[in-house]
Amino acid sequence: MRTLEPHRLLLKENHWYVQGYCLSRQQFRVFKLSRISELERTEDRFVMREIPPAFSEFTDTMSRKMQKIILQFDHSILDRMLDYCGEENIIPLGNGKFHAYFDFIEDDYGYGILMSFGDKCQCIEPEHVRNEMKRRLNDSIKAYF
Repeated sequence: MRTLEPHRLLLKENHWYVQGYCLSRQQFRVFKLSRISELERTEDRFVMREIPPAFSEFTDTMSRKMQKIILQFDHSILDRMLDYCGEENIIPLGNGKFHAYFDFIEDDYGYGILMSFGDKCQCIEPEHVRNEMKRRLNDSIKAYF
């Protein structure tokens, strides 16, 4: 069991985290809320500490792995794309189609995000990501036959 002095809530890629000072580790830590079980609230008080940037080590590591890819997508998923890319990275093409410059990390999680858009989105560039998407989608289809 750990005791945490909670300092802030964080939302990252649709998951909530709490950042706080962990008394057992004597340092700031970030905990995913959905993984916390047997939560117990105490009446203990604490003095707010100077909070380090959230996800700084994680963000630095992921930034080195990130690449921009170009997606073409349908207007029906514009809200989701705005969440992922921001308005400044989306270009309207007309006829309800858009291009997005999408920050992509080439791993199972990244490909899972792309696959979650279904037939409303396709990778335009780079070619190797397009080809890997085709392979993964074909493997998914084979699972049903």
